[in-house]
Amino acid sequence: MGIAQQNCTCRDDALISRIESGQAVDDQWEQSGKFKKIIDIEPVLDDLELTPKSLRILRMSALRSASYLEIGLDVPLEEKLRTTLETSRAFERYILGSRGASGSDENE
Repeated sequence: MGIAQQNCTCRDDALISRIESGQAVDDQWEQSGKFKKIIDIEPVLDDLELTPKSLRILRMSALRSASYLEIGLDVPLEEKLRTTLETSRAFERYILGSRGASGSDENE
């Protein structure tokens, strides 16, 4: 089988049955000679619905990542807060892609 234009092997019918030809997948593999041996594979689902809890976790992660970028900057606190929030929202938009925030968060 080919995944991302690379030759792979998979002898586990249960793994192969999870996917269809041409489908986007997340896979884990081990090198096995010239080929990559697939040890786990899952289809990528484009239209996942985020639960309110998952959306809060995503937002907290984006905020934490954005705050790390501000460490050591010598700017006023208000400026750090503003840029951290802007960066966090940009991370969130990037992660969510075209889906956007599918639900409102009660903490907004």
